[in-house]
Order: sequence, then C-alpha cells, then structure tokens
Amino acid sequence: MTEEKIKTYTLRSKDRALIDFSLYQREASSQHSSDETYRIEIDKIYSDHEGLLPPVLKTGPVTEDGLTRWIRNRKSPGHRQFSEAMEAAIGDDGRLLTYVDVTRALSLNDAYWITEENQAPSWADCNLYDHPFNEILTRAAFTGVGGAVSGVITTPELTTCGALKKCWLRRGEKVYLQKGDGFMPRSDGRTQAALEWYAAKVAAVMEFPHVPYELEPYTHPDGTRETVCLCEIFTSADEGYVDAYTYFSAKGLDMTVLNDDDLASHDTMADLYGRRAYADLVIFDAVICNKDRHYGNFGYIIDNNTGQWLRPAPIFDNGRSLLYDASRYDLDHLDEYMKDSGGRGASMPFDILAQFFVEPRHIEVLKTLTAFSFENHPTCPLPETTLARLTNFVRRRAQRIIDLYEDREKHHRLTASD
Repeated sequence: MTEEKIKTYTLRSKDRALIDFSLYQREASSQHSSDETYRIEIDKIYSDHEGLLPPVLKTGPVTEDGLTRWIRNRKSPGHRQFSEAMEAAIGDDGRLLTYVDVTRALSLNDAYWITEENQAPSWADCNLYDHPFNEILTRAAFTGVGGAVSGVITTPELTTCGALKKCWLRRGEKVYLQKGDGFMPRSDGRTQAALEWYAAKVAAVMEFPHVPYELEPYTHPDGTRETVCLCEIFTSADEGYVDAYTYFSAKGLDMTVLNDDDLASHDTMADLYGRRAYADLVIFDAVICNKDRHYGNFGYIIDNNTGQWLRPAPIFDNGRSLLYDASRYDLDHLDEYMKDSGGRGASMPFDILAQFFVEPRHIEVLKTLTAFSFENHPTCPLPETTLARLTNFVRRRAQRIIDLYEDREKHHRLTASD
C-alpha cells in the first residue's frame, strides 16, 4: 500500500485560521482491482482561536474522524430533491473534499469555510453574505436542470439541508430561501410551500419570534406552474445558526441515547434551551399539528465572532402542518388525527407535550385563536373550502389545548387538597 499527500487545507472562521489539515490518498492494488481511499490528517490546531471552532468539534478533543464527519455532514444530504443535479453540475465524484474544492464549503448558516494551501482569498472577497450566487447551481437546485460549472464558484446550495427542492436567491441587498414541494401535490392546495405562509400567520397571532414567509407563483421552463414560498435569511456574517442536535450536544446531552419519547427528556431540553422559548415552540407545533419538528429545524443563534450562544432561533420550517399529510379518512376523523405524534425530535403525542408545557400566559392567545380566521393569500389563494377547513382546525386545536390546561390545573387543585 502506498500513500500520497494530495492537498493541504485550512478550516477558517472568516479570516481566522482554525485547523490546518492535509488530504492523503491511499492506494491498495490487487490482481483484480484497485481501491483508492482518502483520509485527512490534522497538521495544526490554532489554540488562540479554539473558541471559534464549530460547536460539534468542541464537545471533545478535535480528531481526524471528528473533522471528517463535520466536513461530510456539512454537505447537502443525498435525499434532498435534485441533489444529483447539483452534484453533476460540480462534477462530484463522491470524494470527501470534491465539493470543498468547488465551493470552499461556504454556508449561509455560519462563517466557516475551507481554503486550499497557497489559495487563500480574504473572507471579504468571497463570502456568501455579500456576493452573487452561481446561477447554474441555483437553477439545478430548484429545477433539476442545470449545466456544468468549472473552477471555484460562490453558492450556498451544496451546504443547505432539507429534503424539499429549494434554492437561495439574492434580490437587491437581501437574501431569500425559495422552497417548493413536489412530493405530495394535492388539488386542494395543501403543499408544504403554501402552508408555510399560513402557519406563519398563526405564529404572528401568538406573537412568537418566527420567520415570516411570502408566496409567489413560479413558472418552470416547461410551462408548469406552482406556488413557492420565500423567507428572508435570519443569519448573517456575524450571527449564525446551530441546529438543536448540535446545540444540545454542546450543552452536554448525549443525543445518541436521548429518549425523546419521555417527558423528562423534554423537560431537560427546555431547561437548556430556555423554558419560555421551548414551551412556545411546543404549543405552536401542537396548535398547527406540525408533523416534522426535528432536531435540524429548530436551534440556536450563535455569535460568529466569539462563539458565544446568543438566543433561540426564530421558529421556521413549519410546512408539514395544518393537515398537510391528512388523508380523506383523517379529514373525517380529526380527533384521531390530532392525537398523532409530533414527529422526530418531538415524538410524543401533541396533547401530552402541550398539557405539560402550556402556561397561563398562553391561554389568552389560545382563546383568541378559537375565534381566528385565516385570510386567503391575495395572489396564491387556496380554495375556500380548504381555507375554511384550516380555520376550523386551528380553532379546534386551540380549544383543545385550553381544555388540557384546565384539566391539568383541576388535577393539581384536587391533588393539593388531598
């Protein structure tokens, strides 16, 4: 077996070097085949900047395996719609650092990036927050149709997670995430993209910190049309986003063994996250029956310049809610549907979590929601029957949580009097 150093890289936070590492290629040949494997070796850790390391690398000693996992997990997942088109556009051969060579692993989640030795432009010259995005990758990310790119490009698409088709757009000085939904098209308008807008209206009534969404019609090159949602980015060069899995791990929870089907686990996470924000998230998800709250779509805002935790991230990514996945049977048996689980990261039934976390301060706004009515979107409206169904659903869910609160308080009073 022989081994050859291929390249040397530096992981950076803006212009500050954090880790120097090298990529090695090992080749093992036999009579019938030749297998190539790659590994990285850490050459130097800059101790003066250890506080700026990615949070997942600060949970223990920095190792080659840990750094390799971070680089691999930073890349968009294979289950993201049109991931193959994006990989084809950059000529991705599946090797660990191919996407890094093309994109420098830049992301709109933070201020980390990876540069090659002797090719170190300044952060100001190429960061995603200030520069245009490659249009070929943008098109490939949202439509699956693109072309080949060459050299180093500026794109956030290869470091954006999630399964739905999506792409980042720059409009003037602002950056937006555009999402569509090609998984479960319904004639009554219940797509994840459309329901994001309606879910955000509920969050606004509840006065919870949240990401506002807008809807637009989108016409594909073949003439087909769909409704897409857009939201403005809530990170910046100075403030990044860390998902809940990483945040709780950094706070000492072993997420590999955490039982999130247990109230004690949620109680612990609420203490670490901030009980008020965690309770708000639980109650909001219970009202809209969000079936896809998981440890990747809620989290914490972090100071990119100091590595300090700042505050819970605003509520976002709520499209798999408001009866999105309800079948005809479910629509006719809402009581049964409403008792279903809350999804990954909130896998307990909505009512159990809501009864545990609902607070007196929630009751007034829940009462408001019992008389709430959705207004239709002015340019991308839902059928009136669908809108009425969503309104009725939110009202019923709000009343249900009020009833759960009253049952809990009654039980507490009876217990206290015994």
